Amino acid sequence: MQAHHYSARLAPKKANLVAQMVRGMPVPTAMELLRKTHKKAARLLEDVLRSAIANAHIGSAKLDTLQVIGALKLQPS
Repeated sequence: MQAHHYSARLAPKKANLVAQMVRGMPVPTAMELLRKTHKKAARLLEDVLRSAIANAHIGSAKLDTLQVIGALKLQPS
């Protein structure tokens, strides 16, 4: 599943630093890491991740099987 955030007032380089931290992680671990990170990009990515999780629940995917594969994409593993 995927989600997008449009019109974010944030430099792509700053967002990419936070996105690199969570790429390849399971979703619960990524959410916890984003909650503990004190950056604006972390708040924005956390919102996008929550949206992608909600989209995954519509498709009947389980939270434990989801993994972050891109800055904004989730894929069941």
